[in-house]
Amino acid sequence: MIAHRFSLHGLPVVLETADPSLASFVQAHFEAEEGADPDAAIRVDLSWRWGPAGGLESLARGPAGQPAERAGRGLFLWREPGGGAARARWTRVPGFPELTMSFELSGHLPPRLRVGAACAYEPRGLGRRLEYLRPGRADRKRNRLFFKLMYHAVYYPIAWYLRRTRGWGWLHASAVTLPGGAAVLLAGMGGVGKSTLGLTLLSRPGARLLSDNLLFHDEQRIYACPEPVRLDASALAGVAASGVEPERTSLPLAAHPKPTYAVPRGSRAAAAAPGAVFFLRVAPDPGMEDLPAAEAARLMAAGNDLAREIEDFRPCAALLEILSARRGGPEPAPPASLERLLGQARCVLFRIGADESVPATAAR
Repeated sequence: MIAHRFSLHGLPVVLETADPSLASFVQAHFEAEEGADPDAAIRVDLSWRWGPAGGLESLARGPAGQPAERAGRGLFLWREPGGGAARARWTRVPGFPELTMSFELSGHLPPRLRVGAACAYEPRGLGRRLEYLRPGRADRKRNRLFFKLMYHAVYYPIAWYLRRTRGWGWLHASAVTLPGGAAVLLAGMGGVGKSTLGLTLLSRPGARLLSDNLLFHDEQRIYACPEPVRLDASALAGVAASGVEPERTSLPLAAHPKPTYAVPRGSRAAAAAPGAVFFLRVAPDPGMEDLPAAEAARLMAAGNDLAREIEDFRPCAALLEILSARRGGPEPAPPASLERLLGQARCVLFRIGADESVPATAAR
């Protein structure tokens, strides 16, 4: 068994897996910490296999003789008597038919969350089985599933835990800190240039990348959500034009449709207060328009609703809320106000000219 220990903003996490290739995915996303807390708030057990799903019965099973409650199609719940642990087994994860998950919630202040995730793929039909005999085809499928598994088994439980215990929200945006410590947030739909502009800003002396795709936040600060940076060839060329050269990660090229990159530790930040928020649009002519905080918060919330990662997070969070409500315990922390967070920053609708170069956009 390979154990990987790390903490994210003071939250200790332990991941265990017997699969070296799956362990390499974990290590490419989160840096291990020597002496990290072995009694972690979140423990994740990851497994992978070609063939029928299985292997989570021990995590999901209730006490001897205790029957399961079927809460829905593919969802089973257990509750230990006397206010003990609550457990769930989930065999129909929305959008991820290859995944079976289990959750165990115990303790009170703070709660302990154990996550089991078994990803299994069984090709259906002779044609599909023959297709996976082609060189590299099985590796590509496996690596794509691993990339998706990182969100469901690691990021989503962490995001739920931070929301419930601290009230933290999640944002779909890139962010860079500039000299002086304030952060610039770049919000917008996929393909509008958030990653390209964020990395380009690292050419400024003292600039640090906070996050490329997702951010945590309370009402005063934003916090990094470490992920590999995904850049296609045109985005990489735009970044290179500013003199920034991100490093390729150790993840296989087949792990994602876009190659993945990493920024050196010295060019990264963990948290900052927002100084400016730019909502990016591509338009015939460049321009800027100031926005009130209330309107900016509505735009940011709408962008969250359209982000695939946050959309997929909601079913996982909902199940964990069902489990939490079933076992009782303290009320969740009040949610952080997005409007209060953005109220301390300048909020701008930022139009990128259709023919504007990346360095010119970054300079503006």
